[in-house]
Amino acid sequence: MGMYIIFHVAVPIEQILQDLAVIMIIASAMTLVFYRLRQPIVIGFIIAGVIIGPHTPPLV
Repeated sequence: MGMYIIFHVAVPIEQILQDLAVIMIIASAMTLVFYRLRQPIVIGFIIAGVIIGPHTPPLV
């Protein structure tokens, strides 16, 4: 399949799509939680960023 070069490293397109899917799923879950708690949704996005941040082990 296709390979993309990100920061001088070849990354398969499947890995990029998988990473984007994980990001969207976690952000959607946090949005739902914070909406039900009647808190600002932006805080949920920030917490989602902390969960999937660069210092955590790979989720998938």
